[in-house]
Order: sequence, then structure tokens, then C-alpha cells
Amino acid sequence: MRPVVLIGPSLKGYEVTDMMQKAIFDYLKHRFEGRVSILRVSADISLGKRSVLNNPTRRVVEKSIARSSLAEVQREIDRIFDSARSMRLIVLDADTINYPGQLAKTCLAPIVVCIKISSQKVLQRLIRTRGKSQMKHLTVQMVAAEKLAACNQELFDVILDENKLEDACEHLGDYLDTYWHATHPENTRANPMSSLSKTASNSTSGSHLQVFTR
Repeated sequence: MRPVVLIGPSLKGYEVTDMMQKAIFDYLKHRFEGRVSILRVSADISLGKRSVLNNPTRRVVEKSIARSSLAEVQREIDRIFDSARSMRLIVLDADTINYPGQLAKTCLAPIVVCIKISSQKVLQRLIRTRGKSQMKHLTVQMVAAEKLAACNQELFDVILDENKLEDACEHLGDYLDTYWHATHPENTRANPMSSLSKTASNSTSGSHLQVFTR
């Protein structure tokens, strides 16, 4: 199973982004109860490049990466793959991932989900409602959101740009339901009226499905 990674609408560690991602995590826990695991990942998994982890001689070249950091990253990646072997949906709550390019050269092949707030004014308003502590970091959050909006959309598997969070949750839920049935054909055969056909017919231009096996 490919792990799912949420990115946006701005930087992790700030209230607006963390609040919106938590709401989506809670929705997925409820909708896919018994079929999903939410994994908290604190290590910087963007350091888990294939060229570094698979080639010990290159680890010396990566001077910016301490050996202890690489060991921690490898442990986290192993934990993710071990969880994926359960054939449950694996959703990563990754502290350090804010842009799709951070995962491009890793061995994870994740489903990258972008939470997009199209209006900068709406994002500003949301940040302001979180109080003075968040207002102090308004600029850095707005710059991060602009940088994310400038990313090539082809880097994302799903883009959640709905005006309501409930609609965004349902969009992602339908996509993952389709992915679940694509990776569990025995469930589809047992239940021919599964939501696979329903969600496939309702697919949007903002998402595309790939199935990877290990």
C-alpha cells in the first residue's frame, strides 16, 4: 500500500495547517474504521533518498546528514513499510513535509494530497482568527502557501480545493475508497455493489490513481 501524505495549506507546526489536517485525519479514521492507520512521523523522511540509503559509500558524501539522523530516517521508513504490509490504508502525519519535492526521490512512492486554499485572503483571515501567537508568523505562512500554490499540479495525486472542509474530506475519502478496492480485488468480488464503481464514475480532474505493489 502506498502511504498517504497530506501537504498544506501552509506549514506544518502552525495552527491553521495542523487544525485542517487533524480534521481530515479524524474523518479518515471514522470513514475507514478498521482499515486505516495514522502514523505520526517526526523524523525528516525527505532525507530518505534512494541514492543515500541504498549506497553506503554515498553516506559519507552527504555531509549535511548526521549518521544518527540517517539511522532514524531508515527506522521510520522501515516502520512505514512494515505498516503498509498490513494492507491497511497508511496515512502519515509527517512533521517535516511541506512540499511535494521533499518526497520525490524517496523510496516511499506516496499518494501526495494537497490541501489548497485558493484565496490568500481566506487563509489570512483563518490565521488571524487563531490569535496573536499565530499572527506573529503570518508572513512565513503566507509565503509557504504561495510557494505551494506555485508547485506543478502533476506533483500531486489529489488536490483538495473545495470551499468546505467537509467536501474536501469526502473528495479524499472517495479517492481512497477507490484505491482501497483497487488494491483489495477480493473485497470487490465479494461485494459487486461496492463503492468502487460509484467513486470511479465520480472521479475529478484533480486526482489520478496509481497502484504500486512491493
